Amino acid sequence: MIDILKELSEAQALIMIKSANLRKKYEEILILRYVENKSCSEIADIKGKEVQTIRNEVCIVRKKFYNKIK
Repeated sequence: MIDILKELSEAQALIMIKSANLRKKYEEILILRYVENKSCSEIADIKGKEVQTIRNEVCIVRKKFYNKIK
């Protein structure tokens, strides 16, 4: 289901992410990963976190996002 974000325009993806009513930190990760197409390594640099932490957060946020939109 998360792949749908890759198929939408940037504006449409942002609207969908915002409409999921996720916490800001999760929203930001979704935007960086699926709208801005940043790698986990790039997100880690931006957030000042370890790459594995970001990978874990991406996994968590995918599940939360899917549960909110289904």
